[in-house]
Amino acid sequence: MEANLTDEAMPARIFDAAEAEFCPVDILINNASSWRQDSFRVGVPDAVGRDPERVTAASVIVYPPVTNTGWVTDEVRTLVESGKEHTHIAQPAEVAEVIAYLCTDAARLLTGNILHLR
Repeated sequence: MEANLTDEAMPARIFDAAEAEFCPVDILINNASSWRQDSFRVGVPDAVGRDPERVTAASVIVYPPVTNTGWVTDEVRTLVESGKEHTHIAQPAEVAEVIAYLCTDAARLLTGNILHLR
């Protein structure tokens, strides 16, 4: 389901749709996949001029690498390839594999953690 999460009513609609299609939600993984320059320091623009957003413990649970969902430009590819933080641009299926694992009994001891994917 594609959704604009800046609409405050959207999370409730997403849960309603998921529960109507499947069943009550037992597992929630926050995995908003877009690329933002994040930092503990605000006000210092990144290499392409975006202002960084402040990182908080509540802001991420699965922290995917740059994920190619159709928005990655050559400029972003160059920035990722030249940086030290990411090793590659992930495909959505790669991130989905990790999320699927988190929903299995094998990951039952994981909770409230931030998982940085590379």
